[in-house]
Parts: sequence; structure tokens; C-alpha cells
Amino acid sequence: MRLTLSIITVFVVFAASAASVESNPDSLLATGRLLQNQFPDSALQYYAKAARISNNDLTKADALKGEGVCYYFLQEYDSALVFYRQALNIRTGLNDLRKDSANLASIAGLYHNMALVFSVRGNNDEAIRLLLKSENFRILCGDEDGLARFTYNSLGTIFFQEGNYEQAQGYFFKALRIFLAAGDEYYVAATLDQIGAIYYDQQDFIHARSYYIKSLHIRESLKDTLAVSASLNNLGLTLYAQKKYVQAADYFYKSIKYKEKYDDISGLASAHNNLCVVFLDSDKPHSALFHGLLSLEYARDFGDPNKEALALVNTGAAYRSLKQYQNAKKDLLEAMSISEEYGFLNLVHDAASQLAELYAETGNFTEAYRLRSLELEISDSLFNTESMRKIAVAETQYRYEAKISNDSLRNAQVLAQKNLENTEYRKRQKLIIAIAFAALIFSALIVWLFFRSYRLRQKNREDQLKREAAELENTLLRSQMNPHFIFNSMNSIQGFISENNTLSAGRYLSKFATLIRFILENSARKLIPLEDELAALKLYMELEQARFKDRFSWTVSIDQNIEEDPAMIPPLLLQPFVENSILHGILHREEQGKIDIRLSGGFETGELICEISDNGVGRARAAELKKNIPGKNKSMGIGITRQRLEQLCGKPGDECVKMSDLTDGDGNICGTRVILTLPYITD
Repeated sequence: MRLTLSIITVFVVFAASAASVESNPDSLLATGRLLQNQFPDSALQYYAKAARISNNDLTKADALKGEGVCYYFLQEYDSALVFYRQALNIRTGLNDLRKDSANLASIAGLYHNMALVFSVRGNNDEAIRLLLKSENFRILCGDEDGLARFTYNSLGTIFFQEGNYEQAQGYFFKALRIFLAAGDEYYVAATLDQIGAIYYDQQDFIHARSYYIKSLHIRESLKDTLAVSASLNNLGLTLYAQKKYVQAADYFYKSIKYKEKYDDISGLASAHNNLCVVFLDSDKPHSALFHGLLSLEYARDFGDPNKEALALVNTGAAYRSLKQYQNAKKDLLEAMSISEEYGFLNLVHDAASQLAELYAETGNFTEAYRLRSLELEISDSLFNTESMRKIAVAETQYRYEAKISNDSLRNAQVLAQKNLENTEYRKRQKLIIAIAFAALIFSALIVWLFFRSYRLRQKNREDQLKREAAELENTLLRSQMNPHFIFNSMNSIQGFISENNTLSAGRYLSKFATLIRFILENSARKLIPLEDELAALKLYMELEQARFKDRFSWTVSIDQNIEEDPAMIPPLLLQPFVENSILHGILHREEQGKIDIRLSGGFETGELICEISDNGVGRARAAELKKNIPGKNKSMGIGITRQRLEQLCGKPGDECVKMSDLTDGDGNICGTRVILTLPYITD
């Protein structure tokens, strides 16, 4: 009995609550918004009733907009436009339109929703026109967040889809500036990701990777793990495009770990498919098949026919590589069937290509020829689809306009016949004026173009002369540097020969010969690999170590980031600073000397930082001792190197080279540190 009473009570309360919702337009709107994304059919009923019973224009406009949204989700785009326009007519008809910022923002939202309808139907020109209207209204009401999140994002996306990368990038950067100013890191990361995609589409993988990494760092700081997995996947795709398969696979594995935590079935299908492709291109068909089958399982669980067909194409390719032709044929035929059913032309093309290879390998050349022909036919179709669509639209428009023109022409001929004598003279006058005006404009255009071309040629010539002058100056500096280095090395060898036996002298003369060969081979080169520069520097320090009877030791440490992205550096750039540490710092002290060389930075930061530290007497004491040595020649190495750094960095040498004294706990000088900051240049 108690159970029955409980059920009745709940039913009565629920019924009363439902009755309250049914009579309240605001409650109907709220219920519609809750349902519209997942249950648009049900939400539509609430919005329609709210529109019928509401006496408030703004509430009615919101209800009509809600009906438009539901029809959009139901892919009934004509109906969606009808309701959006009804809502727009109500809102634009209100008094004091420009004074009501909330109403202006709603109008902007309606234009944006209408633009989405035209975009999904392939009419991007009309979509762009409506989005520009939306932009105007958002600017009027100061809705910067809406500009960035909706208007600029949609404009950028449309231009990106059309291949207009410059326009797309412009709108995404507009959005990025707004998000940065607002401190909205979530959307900053998303926009950086979109800019990275533009560079990726243009095959500028270095810039794409740079933006993907920036996005990844922000998402990691926000602990947005699903977004982190997307960034890792994008970085994997970039490395794959650069044929860096091991690094690409590492990023895909990391992405999978995040997706597994959140049971992201669709994302797991994509990530495992990417690994399958990586291993296929790495000639590891067993690993490719393993991940391809996982991708297929996830795609079927998610119910995505596109990803299912893609996985089948790749498992078919893996089976073919393993010579398991029956399994390969089964998967590829199934992939072709699904792709033909859903109109995935690109996947029909890929499946046909794999099947043609399979039949050729198994000796069925008739089927191989048929499928190769199908592959070529689809390639042409894919290439011409967009062109044919535009031609069809243009042809339809032409026929419509031609019909209107023909109907109008019949009426115009009757009227023209009656007035021909009166209008002929005026026509000739207008024609003469038009021709004269056109000739004037054309002449002015020719003069302007000629002047502009002259100025461009002049500017290009000036730029060329500047580049040549800079190159000549840089060559001169290198030619000064090389004799300086040889002179000091010869001094080292001379000292060693005078103090040591012939056998040791021969060994170190061999090292000196290696240094000379390095100088001759690289003196004319602007940049050399960092590892070659370090190899030469180690040879030099070994010579000096021998000359001064092991008065000092040295270490070289390199960050992992530099090892992953090898850098380029001007030849003989670090040696003068090491020489300075030995001759003017370490040799003036009795204790064992030490030189530490550390290289840090990387591609992501755009800088290569070279730090050289010693435990010598310090700069002030070295300068004082140098003054007391009679006949001491002035060292040219550091000065020449500063000039070379100015050429490389494009800024004063003092900004590229920082020198400082090291001190101990009591404030006593115990050495010198030199920090060189160079641009990170890769090959």
C-alpha cells in the first residue's frame, strides 16, 4: 500500500510540474534548450508552444530561433532559415535598436546561425556575407567574445576550407588577439591549434609544429586532457608528414593513453589508425595490422562508417604486405562497399588502388587493370568535383538570368523602336564620353603601373646591394678570424715542440693538421653543424691541455632538445672565448683550472644559448695583469667574434654576448662566465 501511495504522489507532483511548464513561455524555452542538442524533435514542440502563447516579442523571437536550431539539427535547412528570418524580423523591428546591446548581440547570433545553414549547404559566399553582417552588429554592441568565438572562428574556418589560407589566418589571428587580451587560455589553445592546421595544410610543418606545441603547453597547464590528446595527435601527424616515424609514433602512443582514460572511442579509432599508417610506411606490417584491427574495432563500436572504411583499407594494406591475400581482399572489398554506399570517394579510390596492387601481385591482371582504371577515374572525379559544382551553379544562374533577359528584351524592342530616332544622338554622345573617360583611366593606369614597376625594381636593387654588402662584410670577418685562429694554434704547437719529445709532438701536429683541414673546409661556409664546431673545439682544448701540461680540465654538456633538433652555427665561433678563458683566466692561478661549456635552448624557444664558465682570476685581474706584460699584442679574436655575431643576430654584439664575473660565498671573484645567445638555425 505504501508503495502505491508513493507512486501516485510522484505522478501528481510531476503532472503539476509539467502543467506549470506547459503554461509558462520562459519555462518552455528553458526545457527546449535542455533538449535541443540531443532530442531536437522533442525540443521543437516546446519552442513551438512558447512561440504560440507568448505575448512578449523578445520571448517569441527566442522561441522562433530555437525552432530554427532544432530544424538545423534535423538537417531541414529550409525550415531552419524560415524560423531564423521570422526571429530576425521581430528583433530588427524593435524601437531604439542601437541602444539595446543584448538585442544587437541576438541579431548577430541569428545572422551567424543563418550563415551556418548556407555554409553546410555549400553556399560559402552567402555565408560570408551574413557573417560580415554579424560582425558589424557584434562591434556595435561591443561583443568581443562573440566576435572571437563565433564570427571570426567561422570566417576563418570557411576560408580555410576554401584554401584561402591568408584570409583564414587573418581571422584566426583576430580571434587570438581577443582571447589573449581576455586571458581566455582555453580558446587561445584552440585558436593556436587552428593556425597550426593552416600551416600543416600548406605543408609548412615547422611552423605547424611550433603552433601545435604552444597549444599543447597551454592545454597541459589547464589539465584539459582530451584537448591534450588532440594536440599530441596533431604533433604526431606533423612528424609523420616529415617522415620522422619513430617520433610520430611516440606522440600517437601518448595520445592513446589520454584517450583511453576518458573512453574516447572515436579518438581511439583515429589514433590507432594513425599508428597503423606509420607502421605501414615503416615497413612493419605486423605492428600495422595490430593497430589497424584495434582501429576497426573502435570505429565499429562508435558507429562511424567513414572510420570503419578507413580502418579496413589500412588492415587490407597490412594483410597485403604480409602476403595474406585472402584477408586483404576481404577487408578491401568491404571497405569499397561501405565507401560506395556512403559516397566516400577518396576511400573508394584508396581501396581500388590497394586491390589493383593485390590482383597484380596474385597474377589477376584483368581485375588489376579494371581497378586501376577505376582508381584513375575517381582521381579525376575528386579533382573536378569542386570545379563541376561551381560550373553547375554558374550554368543554373546563367539560364535563369537569360530567361529573364529574353522576356524583358521582347518588351524593350517595342519601346526602343518608337524612341530610336530621339535616343540615337544621346547614345553616341554617351559612347564618346565613355570611351574618352576609359582612355583617360587606362592611360593613368599604365603610368601608375610603370612608375610602380620602376620603384619595385629600384627597391629590389637596393635590397640586393645591401645583402651583397652584408655578405662581403661577413666574408671579410671570417677571413680575419681564420688567420687569427691559425696563429694562436701555431703558438701552441711551437710551445709544445720546444718542451716535449718528438713522438708527442708528432701526435699533436696530427691534431693540428686536423684543425687546419677543418678551417680550410669550413672557412667559406656561413654555417656548419654544431657537432662539427664542438669536435674542432675539443681538438683545440686538447692541444692547449698538452701545451700547458694539463693545467686545466673541461666538460661539454648538451640539452636533449638540441640533440633532437640539430642546430647550425658559424664556424670557429666558440674558440676565441675558450682561448680567452685559458690564457687570461686559468693560467694566472696556481690551482687546477676548469672550463665548463653548456649548450641549451632548442627549436621551440628559437634560441641556442652557449654558456662558457671558468674558475680563472676574473676579468678585472686579467686586465690588470695584461697591462703589466710588456709588448703584449692586442687580442683580435673576441672583437672579431662580436662583429660576426652582429651579422648573425642582426643586433648589437653586446646583446648577443653577456660577460660576468663569478663569485664565491664571501663575494670573492672566482671565475668568469660568458653567455652567447644565438638564433636557433636548423638545416
